[in-house]
Amino acid sequence: MTRNSVLGTLLFLGVFVVYAAVAGHEFVRYDDPVYVLENEVVRQGLSGRGFSWAFGLHGYAANWHPLTWLSHMLDVELFGPDNAGPHHLVNVFWHASSAVVLFWALLLATRSLAPSFIVAALFAFHPLRVESVAWIAERKDVLSGFFFMATLWAYVRYAQAPGKLRYALVLGALALGLLAKPVLVTVPCVLLLCDLWPLGRVAPGAPAAGIVPKGWRSCLLEKVPLVLLVGLSSWLTLTAQRSGGAVHPFWSLSMTERVQNAVASYGAYLHKTLWPAKLGVFYPHPAIIDSEAFRASWPVAVGVGLLLLAVTAMAVARLRRWPFLFVGWSWFLGMLVPMIGILQVGNQAMADRYAYLPLIGIYLAVVWGVAGLCEGQPGRSRLALAVAAVALLGYAGATRRLVGTWKNTETLFEHALAASEDNYVAHLNLGQVYRDRGDFEAAEDSFRAALAINRNISEAQNNLGVVLLLQRRAGEARRHLAEALRIKPSYAEAHYNLALALNQLGDVQGTARHYRQALIHDPNLAEAHNNLGVLLRDLGQREEARRHYGEEDLAALVLTIAQINVWNRLNASVRALAGAAWN
Repeated sequence: MTRNSVLGTLLFLGVFVVYAAVAGHEFVRYDDPVYVLENEVVRQGLSGRGFSWAFGLHGYAANWHPLTWLSHMLDVELFGPDNAGPHHLVNVFWHASSAVVLFWALLLATRSLAPSFIVAALFAFHPLRVESVAWIAERKDVLSGFFFMATLWAYVRYAQAPGKLRYALVLGALALGLLAKPVLVTVPCVLLLCDLWPLGRVAPGAPAAGIVPKGWRSCLLEKVPLVLLVGLSSWLTLTAQRSGGAVHPFWSLSMTERVQNAVASYGAYLHKTLWPAKLGVFYPHPAIIDSEAFRASWPVAVGVGLLLLAVTAMAVARLRRWPFLFVGWSWFLGMLVPMIGILQVGNQAMADRYAYLPLIGIYLAVVWGVAGLCEGQPGRSRLALAVAAVALLGYAGATRRLVGTWKNTETLFEHALAASEDNYVAHLNLGQVYRDRGDFEAAEDSFRAALAINRNISEAQNNLGVVLLLQRRAGEARRHLAEALRIKPSYAEAHYNLALALNQLGDVQGTARHYRQALIHDPNLAEAHNNLGVLLRDLGQREEARRHYGEEDLAALVLTIAQINVWNRLNASVRALAGAAWN
């Protein structure tokens, strides 16, 4: 084996060593149900229906990433829907493969072995990668990340020997990446930066070995098909996100709040890159919790903004001498733009997973900067390599420890509470864990803690109402369920639970009304059909009851269940064979 192959193999195996614990981890009750556990289409494995559903604009999970859905379906087909270990290890495989392809792409472009390996190793082992790798629902990150690296590698090959086939490989790799996660919309700009450095296809740097120089105009024109591709992906994604209700309307957060949080988040990403402490699965947006206190913290954003401007000015001033600084810094700033919060999706201020690809730019700038300072200085080079080795070992150890916090839902959100203040999402999820365990008192405390931070969480209001119902406190439950519906009038589950509370309180008409409302918003809510049918039958309204609870429907249901059981037995045989091969 060549030295390059040995280093690539060590990189690949090292990722599996660091992430080995995920083989014994469970699914977490945070997005994993949406992607696998409770997704009836995915749980059927690969099928014609699943293929057409994956490419549909249904807004499920508020995103459009058909290749990610197909990847989860393939996992189910091979390993079954309930064995989390193999699903986790597939994530590790894609991340390890991405690190190796990044190493190859950088080595091919720069012919610099040590810097290329160190950048790839930082990408592989830094703790900020854990969220993307150890979370099954973030398959979209590691899958799109692999095709991003493949796009870089294919583009370097194209730059060395331009041709239609090689350009088609670039276009195809990017298309697959966008089908996995639309976060790659900035790739045409990243490739344009690569034209500047390390490829040197345009001024001011000299071209890399084997690269034919080109003008800016030619480099811009060849990106047009890529821009059209990302434009189509962006439109499909925004359509799906709006359909899924994930995009905050602009009036929910002012532009000042959005910009202030975006600038502060850039600083937070840089800080966590250098010193990755208090990493958590959710960082609450401070403006959502207390907008007045957040606006009062503007000096922090101003300070970070001045730092960003200073580094940007230095990168521009040193462009001819240090093109890697300009490229790496622009890579970091630009790739974060879609996730930085100007277009707010979700309630988080920032997220570790958003830095999965953007921080490669910081690694490039720092590693090649140090390499430049050490050029021609053997003593400095040895010291720099020693520092890099210590840093990588430290990051790998921190990553291995952080992986353990993803063992299950409880360990994940206990850690999240320790990592960030006012974490109502952590309280909400811990409450669900306690409720499922039957510890209703602890669940009630957790839901009330979430609502003490943010009263406008419809899910917390609903879940608190359920816990109170389970304790036969229907009057209290009714108030919280009504509040959940005030916040989100289309909340089918809250309508159903309010019907249960009103039934306990003897309000027959109110019970029927909310069962009907639940079915308007979710016609497939079987429990509501059943309970409404029973209620109408007891009231003597047999014709309407028959539509919800008729003998014909029951017979059809029995037949459907029988058909599903036959299909499941056939699938079980195939999965048993796959499981035996896996073991």
